[in-house]
Amino acid sequence: MAPRNVTQSLLNKADIQLAILSINAKHLKGNRPAATVYKVAETTLRRRRAGMPARRDCQPNSKKLTTREEVIVRYIRDLDQRGFAPT
Repeated sequence: MAPRNVTQSLLNKADIQLAILSINAKHLKGNRPAATVYKVAETTLRRRRAGMPARRDCQPNSKKLTTREEVIVRYIRDLDQRGFAPT
């Protein structure tokens, strides 16, 4: 499967946000009509309204280090490069 175009992804994200806004403003009655009008997946719309973030926005479980740990490793490598003993 070919990767999605960046602009297409941004447009889809904008359509989802518009659909959520129209439901919250009571212009449309529910997920199904909003999904039809804005041409987005109903399940995606339902999940975003429930507060579930997009998969690409989530932190992967397989990531080895946190950001703090990455900073510490970078600091230790910098000390080692300069010839100081990392303590």
